[in-house]
Amino acid sequence: MTRNTTRRLVSLSAITALSTLLVTAFAAAAQAVTIPTVPVGNLGNALDPSTGNLYGGVAYNYRIATTEVTNAQYAEFLNFKAASDPLGLYSTSMGGDARGGIRQSGVSGSYSYTTKTNMADKPVNYVSWYDAIRFANWLHNGQGSGDTETGAYMLERFHVPCSGIRWLVSADGAKASAKTAIAFSAIHATQQLKPL
Repeated sequence: MTRNTTRRLVSLSAITALSTLLVTAFAAAAQAVTIPTVPVGNLGNALDPSTGNLYGGVAYNYRIATTEVTNAQYAEFLNFKAASDPLGLYSTSMGGDARGGIRQSGVSGSYSYTTKTNMADKPVNYVSWYDAIRFANWLHNGQGSGDTETGAYMLERFHVPCSGIRWLVSADGAKASAKTAIAFSAIHATQQLKPL
C-alpha cells in the first residue's frame, strides 16, 4: 500500500509540475506584444500635387498598425528591457502624471513595470523618438531579449541625435521593415526628444 501511495504522490507531483510548466509557457506566450495591422499598398501611387509633390507617394508595400501602442504593450517591453533602465525608456511622467499609464517599482537592476488602474488599453504617453525606435527594434528582433539598438533602425551613439538614426534599406529599396512601420505608426509620442 505504501508503494502505491508513493507512486500516486510521485505521479501527482509530476502532473502538477507539468501543468505548472504548461500554464507558465502559455502565460508567457500570451504576454507577447501583438499589434494588429492592415496592409498599405498601391505601390507606385503618385505624389499628391496639392502637397507640392512632397507626400502621398507609396514606394513599397508595408503594414501599419490599426491601433496605438498601449500602456500594457509598452510595460511588457519595459519589463524585458529596462530592469536597470540605462537607456531611459521609462519616463517618471508615465507614473506621476494623470495621463501616464505605467508605474515603475523596485530598485535599479530589478525595476518592474505595471499599468495603472484602467490604463492598460490606453495609448502610452511620454515616449520619445528614441524610445519609439527602440521599441520598433525590439519588435523587429523578436521581443524578449531582442536588441533595441539594431534592427529596423541602427542607433549610432557617436553621432548627434538627429543624424544618429540610419534606415536599413533592403535590396528592393524598401526602408526598414513592416514591424518598424507598425511600431512607429502606433507609438503615441508626447515627450520631447531625449539625447542618446
